[in-house]
Amino acid sequence: MYRPVPNTTRGGVPTDSGDPVVTLDQVPCWSNAEFRYSYENEDPSNSYFPDPLASASGSEGNASGMVSKFPLDHEINSKIYLWRGDPWSLEVDAVINSTNENLDEAHSSPGLHAAAGPGLAEECATLGGCRTGMAKVTNAYDLPARRVIHTVGPKYAVKYHTAAENALSHCYRSCLELLVENGLKSIAMGCIYTEAKNYPREPAAHVAIRTVRRFIEKQKDKIEAVVFCTTTSLDTEIYKRLLPLYFPRDKHEEEVALLKLPADVGDENGETTIDERKIRIKPLPNAKKSRPRVPQASVDLSVSNVGLTSYRGGVDSEGRPVMVVVGAHFLLRCLDLERFILHVVKEFEPLIQKPYSIVYFHSAATLQIQPDLGLMKRIQQILGRKHQRNLHAIYVLHPTFGLKSAIVALQLFVDYVVWKKVVYVDRLLQLFRYVPREQLTIPDFVFQHDLEVNGGKGLIVDPRTKYVYQRP
Repeated sequence: MYRPVPNTTRGGVPTDSGDPVVTLDQVPCWSNAEFRYSYENEDPSNSYFPDPLASASGSEGNASGMVSKFPLDHEINSKIYLWRGDPWSLEVDAVINSTNENLDEAHSSPGLHAAAGPGLAEECATLGGCRTGMAKVTNAYDLPARRVIHTVGPKYAVKYHTAAENALSHCYRSCLELLVENGLKSIAMGCIYTEAKNYPREPAAHVAIRTVRRFIEKQKDKIEAVVFCTTTSLDTEIYKRLLPLYFPRDKHEEEVALLKLPADVGDENGETTIDERKIRIKPLPNAKKSRPRVPQASVDLSVSNVGLTSYRGGVDSEGRPVMVVVGAHFLLRCLDLERFILHVVKEFEPLIQKPYSIVYFHSAATLQIQPDLGLMKRIQQILGRKHQRNLHAIYVLHPTFGLKSAIVALQLFVDYVVWKKVVYVDRLLQLFRYVPREQLTIPDFVFQHDLEVNGGKGLIVDPRTKYVYQRP
């Protein structure tokens, strides 16, 4: 799979720093690489990182009937290269610099500024920094490349695993998007992580490779070459082992990949998927039509889906049944809210015949588009007086200023009696005073958001059981 280019055959024009330039035709293309990694005698205990997301099917050794999420594609494979060495010596359109938010030389990829010359640091100082997961582009100065794309990788902690994965995926995608936006065709990328940020090598490689694969699938005609660059034998061996999983070169590698890929290989962009953030809606069975409606695509609604999800919890501290609503990424652009409320009323009809409470997780949610007051009045009509009267309280976890403003408007212009029942809860421990922990099924990202917002003050979360303990 990987073959280093001998020093004697590089033969390119030397850069100003004296290093020879290496052209793409001197780097082994992935589709032509001779190396084939053998998994038959692989000892799982020797894995560089015991991936907690590893597929359970990996031990079964039978991929019969399974469909590959990364099928064999010779055209895509022809655009992939693996190179042992610094990207700065490669004659490509762009190279990636892994740096910090200040874009300073001390925290940039080793050797970059020395090879590019002082002009690079001077231009970086004019950019105003860069946020984690984002990217900015500069000239390449003395490098053989035309541009340098700078990106800021995330810090890694186990409790923020999903957030770190998605931020890292966004780094790679942002770099590739800038490549295309600037009319460039080829890019060399080192590993976008640093030892100081504690990102484990193998999970980072999974994210890098699958994000690149997903991007090229959508932009085949705009990308000519992506060169994965490694500078250590450890990273090289990891890429040797993982590249066949996402870029299989024959049917055998594709079949092996079915058994060796992690259970979660991300969405259409390569980002980690979170079940609680999916939403699908299907038409209500036997719903009475008050007016003709335009036929809508049938989509399934379940607890494990995005945007807005509802499900029944246990009981609150006084024994009232609890309805739980997850409002992550409240997508009013594509959600028929009235139809959703009808579904909820029908689904929870037995529960709301007597006093009940609602827990609303606003964690990591957005309300950029607010429902108009007329629609909210219509929703209250659907709920009916009895359901409103039986409602004891709406506990809103992690409220934002925008949400509070919307609720004030509802109190003033829609129904003060109903909306005054809203109780704002800033942290999980406070919520547990109203609804015991064991009575709620809480999505992982809600714990994560609580830790990010409150810094874990007064609380310890077991990352496996999700049980919350009072901090001593």
